[in-house]
Order: sequence, then structure tokens, then C-alpha cells
Amino acid sequence: MAGVHPSRNNGEAPWAIAYVYRFRSPEFVPLFAGSNIVSIGSGEEIEEYSKVLQRIGTGFEYLQMEINNPGGSAFGLLHMVTSAVKDMPKRGISRNLHVCIVMRGEIRLATNNRRYFGDSSDDIIMPPVAQSLPELDQMLSDRGRTLTLATC
Repeated sequence: MAGVHPSRNNGEAPWAIAYVYRFRSPEFVPLFAGSNIVSIGSGEEIEEYSKVLQRIGTGFEYLQMEINNPGGSAFGLLHMVTSAVKDMPKRGISRNLHVCIVMRGEIRLATNNRRYFGDSSDDIIMPPVAQSLPELDQMLSDRGRTLTLATC
């Protein structure tokens, strides 16, 4: 979960101070992570993927992607992680990713959809994602599954 301070900036830069919380199984209690990149889901335990995040976290060139393009560094991160997952596939790790960018007055949601020239098996297209609990229930029902023990 991420949010930004409504008025305080991160130093002299015009960027808002970010607050990031992570939720980990099995307790799912909020753990404050500051403003650091802390996870890429279940791929976090894979050293090659974590190295991509570490490299990005220390690179000034990624901050340059923000010039005249707010959120640009997040899309640079999305591209780098997509490339790592595509180039070094691991069993159980999906190539489909979501990115959520939180800024003052704006939240952007995007996927890493990609169409490549040639063999369409290389394409990365996000499958449908439920936008509500009834929609999730219907999607599961269509696949012969049920929604049990879920709460809102």
C-alpha cells in the first residue's frame, strides 16, 4: 500500500514524501517500509529479480526519467522488471505485472502489456482482473471455483 504526503516534499525535490507499507502472509499486518522499493511479489525471493531492484534503487539515471514525465521512473522500473522476468523466467512467476503510481492528486494503474514482432507467444497480455467482489465471484464461478472464507 502506498501513499504520499499532501504537502511535504522529499528534500529540495518537488516530489512528495512517499509512505509504503507491505503486507506479508500469513499475518497480513501493515509493515512500514519507508519510501523504499520493498517487493516484487513472490519474485522477491529470486536473487536475479531482487538485483534488478537494487540496481534501480541506486541509479540516478532512473530519476532522470521523471523530467517532464511524472511517474516515468516507475515505468522504467516496470520495463526493467519485465525484461528480467522475460529473460530469466522462473517457475511459478508470472510475466504479467501491475504498476501503481501514487502522486499528489493522482493515482495511475497500468500493466506491462507488450506485443513483440514475430512469434506471438512472446507477447505479454494481462488477463482480465476483477474490479469488484461480485466480479471476482463471477470469474471464479466461470472457472468452476468458489469464493470461500473471503471477507471485505
